[in-house]
Amino acid sequence: MPTRNRLPDPARLDPAQSLEPALAHARQFYARALAELSGHLEAAQGDDAAAWRLLFERVAHDAVWAATELHRGVETKYFRQRYISARAWRHWAGASTRGECGRGVQHEHVVELREIKLQLARARTEADFHETLSRALACVVTDQDHADLNRQSKPLRGWQRYEQAGIAVWDRLEGRWHLAPAAGSDTMERAAFNDAVGPAEPPGSSAR
Repeated sequence: MPTRNRLPDPARLDPAQSLEPALAHARQFYARALAELSGHLEAAQGDDAAAWRLLFERVAHDAVWAATELHRGVETKYFRQRYISARAWRHWAGASTRGECGRGVQHEHVVELREIKLQLARARTEADFHETLSRALACVVTDQDHADLNRQSKPLRGWQRYEQAGIAVWDRLEGRWHLAPAAGSDTMERAAFNDAVGPAEPPGSSAR
């Protein structure tokens, strides 16, 4: 169990505290449930169809959130997340309380919610639903990061939005850059990471 009064480590996520195994189970559970509801919806008519659609939409909404945070407490929403932006890393590194760590940051859906929900509405099989939910990833970002992401052109999807916005992303579970700072980016950003976790790997060697 996490230590409730311990500050989150922005550089490292203890594998024992990782949400990844639980999130995988949640995605599997909701994929199965949505596939069953989709079958009922296709067979229903009239008022029954309207009722099944409302239920499907409610479960789909819950599924998207459960696929990235399980529930909306700060522990799972922020502190046990795998990916964190460079600005959010610096914010946590300079915080003195857990409350401060939780302020000024957001749980950002890498693939936007509306896109995931649209794909769920088009899916039919359990495999389709599972594939869509597996694309539901989150990253802890600052309010400024979030504003920068919202300014990106809509055709960009997923991590492309972060690359276009110049937002570096650290993988706390693997202890490496997921999206490294671009050449010529904020030198303080790179130095802050280097001080804590060693020199950053070249952008070409980072997973995308």
